[in-house]
Amino acid sequence: MKLRPVFFVAVIAAMFPPLTLCQSPQYVNCHTPESSGNFVASNETIVNGMICQIAKPQTTVVASNQPSSTPGTSPKTESSGGSSVITNARVIELSKLGLGDDIVMAKIRNGNCQFQLGDSDLVELKKAGVSSKVIAAMLDTGSNVKPEPTTPRPEEASSVVSPAAGPTAAGMYVSSGDTFTKIMGQILSTKRTGSLLVSDLTMHIKTSKVNEQLLGAHAQTVTGPNPQFLFIPAKQESDAGVNAGDLILIRMEEKKDRRQFEVGAAGAWRQSSGVALSHEVQLSRTEVRPGVYKIAPVTTLTKGEYGLYLARGEGMAPYIYDFSVE
Repeated sequence: MKLRPVFFVAVIAAMFPPLTLCQSPQYVNCHTPESSGNFVASNETIVNGMICQIAKPQTTVVASNQPSSTPGTSPKTESSGGSSVITNARVIELSKLGLGDDIVMAKIRNGNCQFQLGDSDLVELKKAGVSSKVIAAMLDTGSNVKPEPTTPRPEEASSVVSPAAGPTAAGMYVSSGDTFTKIMGQILSTKRTGSLLVSDLTMHIKTSKVNEQLLGAHAQTVTGPNPQFLFIPAKQESDAGVNAGDLILIRMEEKKDRRQFEVGAAGAWRQSSGVALSHEVQLSRTEVRPGVYKIAPVTTLTKGEYGLYLARGEGMAPYIYDFSVE
């Protein structure tokens, strides 16, 4: 049987300190090196200073706990660029990389955007070097619109729009939590005049009024006392110069089976046309982006029936977006 010196195994162990052999049931007949004259047979090995016979052809090798990575390096992690969620911080990062506005805007259009776009957030974006074009693209996502929750009726469920991109189709929308519900407005075509006979009999001292009327005691859309609206004029309306300044918020009179508001009056003491000031509620109007307007009442609304009245220009009948406040 061919023998090999113990010192050769010791030299190998010294050259490769990360690896050590461990005691296990695979080794049998262990004895001290002195008992064999400091020689190790080909079917033996050294375990914890003892010479043991190998019971199986393999040995169990346990790597040391030292990290295998090269000093000065760290485990590879996924770059933040791999994330599909685009936040304010990600936009700032992309802008500082010098990719150009067009590329950053394309990422915004195609990504899952979760922006914070309050006034202070916009200032921070500008300070961080984000261009006005990129900030405008962020605003176009509509992610910054977080209006007060409202409760649409079930009939309006099909008109609910996700805020991920924001409303783009023309119309009037009322906010509902994180969504916008489109109000299905209607053309005003029914006018009713007060008793002309009574007016004549009283020598027109009794004023004869003209009212616009809507069928139904209540509107389909229901909001809270502080609703907020988003208005996008139709192309025909925009071409005629219609914008949020043409909208009038009206408190309507409630009848058993209809709602109405005054648009004219004639009598001995007064003559008027147009919506009566006594029916109007003051509005706040803001253009949030070109052709898109945010509208809200200045004061808290009381329970009742309301409508956003729109005179749409020459050749177009007036329109109303009606809603109930509960």
